[in-house]
Amino acid sequence: MTVLDGLIIQEAIKLGYKKYNFNDQIVTAAKNIADRYNVEPKHRDLVTKFSLHLFDQLKPLHHLGKRERLLLQVAAIVHDVGSYIDPHQHYLHSDYILQATELMGLTDTEKRMVALISRYHSAQTPSKDIRHFGHLQVEQRLLVSKLSAILRIADALDDGRKQKMIKFRFNSQSTGHHYLLCS
Repeated sequence: MTVLDGLIIQEAIKLGYKKYNFNDQIVTAAKNIADRYNVEPKHRDLVTKFSLHLFDQLKPLHHLGKRERLLLQVAAIVHDVGSYIDPHQHYLHSDYILQATELMGLTDTEKRMVALISRYHSAQTPSKDIRHFGHLQVEQRLLVSKLSAILRIADALDDGRKQKMIKFRFNSQSTGHHYLLCS
């Protein structure tokens, strides 16, 4: 798609002629960023798959929508970009790399949330690192916390980066919530 195509589509949307879903382009742009920083494709794809599966299975609990699912998907794709600089503290580097990178189709606030979700997928937690939340509204902070928790679980399921776990199922029972894992 060229710039001219984008401008024509944007004008058509404004005038009500066409509704356009940019999600595929946003996901492609995120994959291009991950590729630029040599994120391992098999791990990236499996973590993304697990993240989205968890999101969908937990929908009765979190009540989040399609846009939030897209933010999780983008964060799952790019969560390891900081490994390009330092594999041990990659989550810190992922944060500032993503803040400095153009994420097509996302607002500045959404881009900041994706960077924070990527930051908190690993060692740090939002509750202990509140200074990075300063400009976000309470609802956005809660969203970052929820999505980073989902990403953290999905990433842990492929912690060895060997793709040994290929599927799992969430089962809610009267005694509580359980994850039934199958490899």
